[in-house]
Amino acid sequence: MNKNINLFRAELRRGMTLLKAYPLDTINNLISFTVVSVLIIIGINKIGEPQQIFSVFLFPIIMTLISGPSSSIRSDIEIGVFEQVYTSKYTILSVGVIRSIINAIFSSANSILIFAIVQLFFHNTKWKIVELLFVLVITVLTSISLGVFLAGLTIKFRKTETLLNLINIMALIELIVPFSAMSSNIIYIISAILPFSGIIVCIQNIYNKIANLNEIYLFGTTVGNLFIIIVFSKFVFNKCMKSAKIKGDLGNY
Repeated sequence: MNKNINLFRAELRRGMTLLKAYPLDTINNLISFTVVSVLIIIGINKIGEPQQIFSVFLFPIIMTLISGPSSSIRSDIEIGVFEQVYTSKYTILSVGVIRSIINAIFSSANSILIFAIVQLFFHNTKWKIVELLFVLVITVLTSISLGVFLAGLTIKFRKTETLLNLINIMALIELIVPFSAMSSNIIYIISAILPFSGIIVCIQNIYNKIANLNEIYLFGTTVGNLFIIIVFSKFVFNKCMKSAKIKGDLGNY
């Protein structure tokens, strides 16, 4: 635990150094992402339901956490330090996950800005802190688990950008689907299958109560889905690591 805390501090200092070194890139990324998000929000507001808008603020966090571990591995390979990371006292997975968490903390500025824009200019609503914290925790854990899955595939197959882009697009689609217009039975089925659907339904339900929807049952299917994703992702990562070690691929990057 202590060594992971030290790793977190080191990566946090590294991230802060990069932000200070490239301030214009940071500002440009923030502005660009905000503009794109506002356009999406305007589109949803015109043709969709108001409750769909509030899910958009999660996308920066989701995208960062999903891509983080695999991006960390690819970055280490490209700059030639993968072997040093692999032979260090830290595991490849812990380095990738902690880096993605650090990046998600920085990207939360985008989420806060999007949330503020929605509240100020589109639809203002009162949020229940407990339910919102539940949504954030489940979102973070689900995203990291999918990131672990992609990290395993990156170690095994090296090129996973296409799959990563597909997962990000699917996540964005889930964020803007009007689940509140569906029947409760369909919602339960979808929330037990798709990674973020239960989370999105929770957000939409906070904004606009969905008739005949049992929140306890919804939370149960969402948490159950998360548990399955965690177990499956860790299994895939371990299998890919074992296969790469046996074939000697870890020394050939």
